[in-house]
Amino acid sequence: MKKNNNIWWYTAKLVGCVIAIFGLGSSSWKTTFKVATIVMGGCYVLFWMGCKCYNYEQPTGSPLGTIYRVFKAGYGRFSIKYPDSEEGYYWKNQRQYENYVYKNKRGQLQLLPYVPTLFRWLNKAAIISDAESKFPNRDRFLETSEMNGNICSVKEVREVMQLSRLLHLLLIFSAYSLVVAAENTFFVKQSSNLNTDIFDGRLEIGVSVMFPLKSLISTLAVFVFWWRDWTKQSITVWRIGAGMIAAVLCCITARQVELKRLHLIKKELTVSDKPDKPISMSILALIPQFVLLGLMEGLAKEGLANFFYNHVPESIRTFSEPFHELVSGIGKFFSIPFVLIFKSWFSDTINDSHLDKYYLVLATLSFVLLCIYVYYCIKYGYMDDYTEEENGEPNNPEKTSEQVDHQIDQEESADVICHEEASIGANQSGNQET
Repeated sequence: MKKNNNIWWYTAKLVGCVIAIFGLGSSSWKTTFKVATIVMGGCYVLFWMGCKCYNYEQPTGSPLGTIYRVFKAGYGRFSIKYPDSEEGYYWKNQRQYENYVYKNKRGQLQLLPYVPTLFRWLNKAAIISDAESKFPNRDRFLETSEMNGNICSVKEVREVMQLSRLLHLLLIFSAYSLVVAAENTFFVKQSSNLNTDIFDGRLEIGVSVMFPLKSLISTLAVFVFWWRDWTKQSITVWRIGAGMIAAVLCCITARQVELKRLHLIKKELTVSDKPDKPISMSILALIPQFVLLGLMEGLAKEGLANFFYNHVPESIRTFSEPFHELVSGIGKFFSIPFVLIFKSWFSDTINDSHLDKYYLVLATLSFVLLCIYVYYCIKYGYMDDYTEEENGEPNNPEKTSEQVDHQIDQEESADVICHEEASIGANQSGNQET
């Protein structure tokens, strides 16, 4: 399914949000569950009626197998030196392109894309050793080695290296996930003691209305980018950055609301009052932080999907949704130690806790990781789409070369030399053992 086809999911989501807010906002729980049951039952029937209209595709091999083979071959060839020419790489049936490699400061060739030092050894999965290059029937021997998982083609290595560039960004996106985790816990508890009567008591709403409102804002943000066809990688990078800015503003807004809520509780409630007694502060005060939360999800969540889609080869694009779930899962997992670290801020009741301090920590962390995100985007060229072969020629080669030259000037002299010394040391150790 093409990524733009997701708009149909968001269309259904938008309709549901509008109905939930304006049609069922003041309805009882019984009526709400009844309507939800009828709608879900009808959708289930329509789903089975349309099964025969679906296009079935034959199953293909999992990209996980390619990832495993590249890591295995790279580890097995860790002691091999980097070649001085394109002939030192196993191109298989692919043409040798100068724009798929670059020279480090020692004149040795490494494959594009440019990746952090931690993953540069993956280049060696496609390097032909001196002994292999001297075989009479070299091509046949390399094909046999590839079948045994001892060497991989340049195309496979470049695909996995492209994916590896995203792994270290998981930590950066964890701040976004921490804010999402606070939505279903602390944001809900924050509605305690707030006045749910609006329009002089003529309408009563609960915190449950805030969730469809958040989804509505999120869906509208997605529609804007889809309608304007803002799907280029450069726009996606700015989109994610804007979503992280919304996360910072959301935490700051939630902190200000909590400070005011605690102030009114101390001012208006006494010791004998019930903990959930309403105060003069309206529940509508939560709207700004839920609106910012919706903007954050609409910008960052779908932006992450487009970021992954534009940044990896077609064979790995099916992992777009698992990648986002992994990002969300990491943040939600880290929310547990976060609460344990700052457990002195949390008490048995929300009124005795200090959520304002927790929100301040989230805002600070989100801002710091936002700065790191901008740094990595500039340093490793996340503004550009993945370049694949098209009609036998590489896409956008000039831009890639300029980008790598700029990156080499920034850090190659230090990182590559250290990496090469480690590789040579490992090679010497292996020769001594032999």
